[in-house]
This record gives sequence, structure tokens and C-alpha cells, in this order.
Amino acid sequence: MAGGQDRPPLQPFSSLLVSLESIKVNLMIRLSVGFLIYYNPKSWHRIILISVHGGPIMKLSVVSYNIKHGLGIGGKVSLKTIASTIASTGADIAGLQEVDYLRPRSGFMIQSRKLGQMLSMQSVFGPTIKCFGLPRFGNAILSKFPVSGWVNYQLPSKWEKRCLLKVKIKAENKDIAFFCVHLGLNQLERIKQVNKIIEYAWEEPGPLILVGDFNARPDSDEIKKIKTLFRPVDPEGLWPTFPANKPEHKIDYIFYSAHWKLIKPFLINSQASDHLPLGAEFELNY
Repeated sequence: MAGGQDRPPLQPFSSLLVSLESIKVNLMIRLSVGFLIYYNPKSWHRIILISVHGGPIMKLSVVSYNIKHGLGIGGKVSLKTIASTIASTGADIAGLQEVDYLRPRSGFMIQSRKLGQMLSMQSVFGPTIKCFGLPRFGNAILSKFPVSGWVNYQLPSKWEKRCLLKVKIKAENKDIAFFCVHLGLNQLERIKQVNKIIEYAWEEPGPLILVGDFNARPDSDEIKKIKTLFRPVDPEGLWPTFPANKPEHKIDYIFYSAHWKLIKPFLINSQASDHLPLGAEFELNY
């Protein structure tokens, strides 16, 4: 048109349809939730990645279990029953307490290693008691994920020695700090031990899970102190874990950092030890 502005050319109908379809597909991608199941045969684990607006989530199942060197309620030591109980939880990572190392009462087995072999999981043992410099008794962590490193911290202990076992676990290029502990029987000692645990845990900037037998009730000062920094899977302390045949006392715990979303806590009914295994399923946002 003379003296006026040039109008843009009309878009061909076929091109218009292509543009509309592109917009539709883009909207569907943004609004939909897709999922991918990834299997890694080297570490015998599965990771479920759920994409919400492009953000993957990893699901993880963990368990804390005082195995009492495999001594069941019936008075018989059976590591096979312990392994079966752990398998029934479906845990990707298990934190174990009261684990024997070459002791006569448990058939001179390295229990952490044997359990790892039976469950096709990597095992790390953190001794708390040694004799002539040799490990005898302590904590252990089993993992279906690759273990990239570990440290066994000694805790303040006037009576029986206590340690905090930390394992770094590599899950799809994400570092997870997993701690396992068995606290003492004296409350003043436990408070000192908790202070040390917080000190070591504070050094971890990434996703963290702390499990163990704390020998303390939910309303105790030491548990209250941990709850100021980490979340428990059983906030009200309503799930007693000891003794296994008639649970009355809540002394086993799983705590987690804010990186995780708790999906479901659970207890497993088993007589394989004098404690019940406490478990939890989490999601981790990348």
C-alpha cells in the first residue's frame, strides 16, 4: 500500500499447522511427567528417575538394624536369617550395629563381608572393639551403590568404645554421605557423642542420612539435639523397635538432611535379632 507500512506476508496454512503442532508438543513435554528406569548391572541396583519439568528424582531405600551378631530371639545365631530379613526390606543401603568380626560365638566369620556376599552388596566394617589390634566388633554398612570412600570416627567413650562409621556412596554422579552409629548406655556420654556426630555431619554439604541404635528415647536431650539439625523418619517416636518379640522402646532411628523427601517409613517384623529393622524410602531432587 503506497505511503503505508509493509505488512508481513501471510503464513502458508501448512506452515501454520507445523507451528501449532510444535507449540502443542512443547506444552505436552512441560506439563507431562515422564519416567525412566535405569539399571546398572555392575552395582546391582536400580534407580528410578522421574522427570518433572526436566528435573530428575532418585528414589532410595535405607534400613537401620542392630543385628546382635545374628543372635535371634530363639537363642540361635543365624546370619542367613539376618540376610533374609535385610533382603525383605528392599534396602539399597543398610546400616548395621553389633556386627562380629572373627569371633567364636558367631563361627569366626567376618559378618559384614559375609552379609555383603549373600546380598550382592558392597560392605564396609567399622570396628569399635579391637583385641591385640585386630577388629572384633562394630558397625557395618552394606550398599548396592558403589562406595567411593569411608571413615571410622572414634567417639568420646569412657566405657565401651563407640565409633561413627561414615561411607561416601556414589549414586549417578551424586555423592551421598551415609552414617551409622551405636551410642553408649550412659546419657552424659551419649550427649558428648551426639555433639561429635553433629560436628562430623556438619562438614557434609550434600545429601546425608544418619542411622543407628542411639540407646535413647525420643524425648531425651540427645535426640532433641539431633532433631534441631536433621529430620527423623518417625517424628513422634511412635514406632518402638526393642525388644523384637514385644517392642516397647524406641531406640533405633533414621535421620536425614533437607535434601531428601521422605516417602514412607516402615518397620519389619522379624525375630532374627532382639531389635526390629527400621526402614525408610526417600526421594532426592537433583
